[in-house]
Amino acid sequence: MRNATTNPTTNMRAKAVAKRAQLKLLHPGVMFLFRVGDNYELFSQDAENARGFGESMTLHAGEPLVSLPAGRLESYLREARIAGVPCAVVEHSKETSAWAVAALALSQLAG
Repeated sequence: MRNATTNPTTNMRAKAVAKRAQLKLLHPGVMFLFRVGDNYELFSQDAENARGFGESMTLHAGEPLVSLPAGRLESYLREARIAGVPCAVVEHSKETSAWAVAALALSQLAG
């Protein structure tokens, strides 16, 4: 049985939370959605804000977490756009082992 320190999803989340902190310093008004496994996840204050879109929030390691199935991403981004909330999708590259902003979803999505 795996413990929390060897669970790949837990490790990926920890790295995503660290990257989010870096990104928030540069872009404090943007909601960041991180691809973790089959879901897009929002952490900390972004997770708290996602509750305003009707998403259920849980706690992971004592921190707020919202996990969206990948199939819900486009509709979530559309809701955020309508509400005027800028979002960025952040993907993890297996080749470089780095996080990168894959898409900034401001007004590109069709209403």
